[in-house]
Amino acid sequence: MLFILLVNLCLILSGSSSSKKSSSNSEEWECGKTKFDGETTNVHPLKDTGSYQLCIVQYDNRDLKDLPTGYQKLVERNKNYCSKMDSCQHFFDQTEYDLPVYWRKVQSVWNLMRKDRKYFFGNVCETILWLDTDATILNFNVELLEKEKLMAVSGDDPDSGSSSFCAGVWMIRNNVDGQDLMKCWASTYNGERWEKKENGQWKYHEGHWPHVWGGIDYEQGSFSDRIFNKDKSIFKIYDGKDFQNPYDDCHGIFKHFNSPKAKKRIENFLQLNC
Repeated sequence: MLFILLVNLCLILSGSSSSKKSSSNSEEWECGKTKFDGETTNVHPLKDTGSYQLCIVQYDNRDLKDLPTGYQKLVERNKNYCSKMDSCQHFFDQTEYDLPVYWRKVQSVWNLMRKDRKYFFGNVCETILWLDTDATILNFNVELLEKEKLMAVSGDDPDSGSSSFCAGVWMIRNNVDGQDLMKCWASTYNGERWEKKENGQWKYHEGHWPHVWGGIDYEQGSFSDRIFNKDKSIFKIYDGKDFQNPYDDCHGIFKHFNSPKAKKRIENFLQLNC
């Protein structure tokens, strides 16, 4: 049954039950066959037996104390907000996934959803909210009431960018279809475009293809091009002004200070005590 659901989802997302050529770089990929390998594939810090209506996931390969002060305060703000909700668990994941940092959010959330992961004892997150470390909850009122909606997403706020999908803030339903969608996103990672240096840092591998920042070889561009733009009926789409709000005021559902100009507003926003 799971195989049938996965195939059906792949038909929707990629237009084929096997593979599809990317319109932008003619690269083959197959939905559902993830290329995320390594010992950390099956690891996540959810080790208790609890079940939660909402899990909030954030990731950084640095210790929380080593983040810029504004980021530390935003992460703590999210943790405190979650603690006041009826059924919420916050995770700050620092696992050294064998992937470029841009793709580690996909690995982290997918691992949390997998029932074959280590430490799975029936503990379940009904929905999972991803927040970049420069993002915070302001007025959480996001729901996926329609059965066919798997993710709540938005594009950039116009002040920060022009992408139709912003990977800084999104929420996904943790059911079979949501798990398949997350696995499909993981499968779009192309390891041939990235190289790991001797010092452990990742670098985009230059080759006979254009390097487009945030493009198809990054988690945001890949999701936008290969999944989001193929079938928007499975997404609940919010206005970026509410979902990725970059201003130092008390308006919006989430704040996302993702541009250099917006990052300068973090301290002013925090002083408002919204």
